[in-house]
Amino acid sequence: MESAQETSHRIDLLDSDPLRSRREARELVAEFADAGLTAVVQLPEPQAPDGEAKGVPVLETVSVLLAAGSLGVAVLQTWLARSPGRTIRVVRADGAQLEISGREVRQDSELVERFLGERAEQAEQAGQAERSEQAGQAERAERAGRSERAERAGNGSGSVG
Repeated sequence: MESAQETSHRIDLLDSDPLRSRREARELVAEFADAGLTAVVQLPEPQAPDGEAKGVPVLETVSVLLAAGSLGVAVLQTWLARSPGRTIRVVRADGAQLEISGREVRQDSELVERFLGERAEQAEQAGQAERSEQAGQAERAERAGRSERAERAGNGSGSVG
């Protein structure tokens, strides 16, 4: 299993045919499993029949939850590119979304990777900034401690007489 930079993503399979969505979700999960990754199918919540919804098509979104880094992204892009008519929505942990079709992935094979990588870069930059701030605080505390010790040492030698 991949350990570096694993992040949770939700992949929504956008299809008007719920049976095809479920089949494709199982297929995608199997692709991830073949690569040694764990993914879970998330089925939509059952909806109570509503008298106003008669004759209105209901789009049932089947999702795949994935916690993986670059290997998972590569598997996703390969799977999506195999069928130009497939459309998915990738949802990052921060809520940002990218809707993309197999046709678009064929034209730009790194589109999903760049989209998911933006969040990884932002997280890395935030982590670096936080580590830098923590180092600055530690340095200031150390200087304050040295100044305090020097002041005490200076006061102690002046009072002895």
